[in-house]
Amino acid sequence: MYKGGGEAYKKQYLAIETFYPETVNQLNKNKGEKKKMKKLMRFFKEEDGATAVEYGIMVAAIAAVIITMVIAVGSKTNNAFTDVNTKMGQIGQ
Repeated sequence: MYKGGGEAYKKQYLAIETFYPETVNQLNKNKGEKKKMKKLMRFFKEEDGATAVEYGIMVAAIAAVIITMVIAVGSKTNNAFTDVNTKMGQIGQ
């Protein structure tokens, strides 16, 4: 199963394959493992998934700040209207 290289490499490969077939089989097996490892490394280097997670965390943080601000402002607004209502009631009596 010779692939590529020059004529000299082909002769060396055929000689090795003839006298050491187990070695050649192991080398071919390792090539498959190397391909799998390269794919795995490429998967870990890709940052698309990490970027999506980061955006999700930012959206959650922004939502938490907005909710906190609405609760705080809503509470103050409610107190202001209650005070106005109380004072209006006192004036009307």
